[in-house]
Amino acid sequence: MELVKRTMEYYQAGSSKDKGAHPLQLFIIIKNFLAMVDQACVDITRELQRKKIDSVDTLT
Repeated sequence: MELVKRTMEYYQAGSSKDKGAHPLQLFIIIKNFLAMVDQACVDITRELQRKKIDSVDTLT
C-alpha cells in the first residue's frame, strides 16, 4: 500500500495532504482512461470495417 501511496504522490503532487482522497483514485482514473481508449479503438475498427464493406459493395 505504501508503494501505491508513493505512486499517487508522484503523479498527483500534494495528494498526500488530502486525507479524504481514495488511495487508488489515480488507478481508477487510469482505468477509466484506458476504457475510453479501448472504446475509441473499437469504434475506429467498426468504422473501417463498414467503409471496407461499402467499398466492396460499390465495386460489384
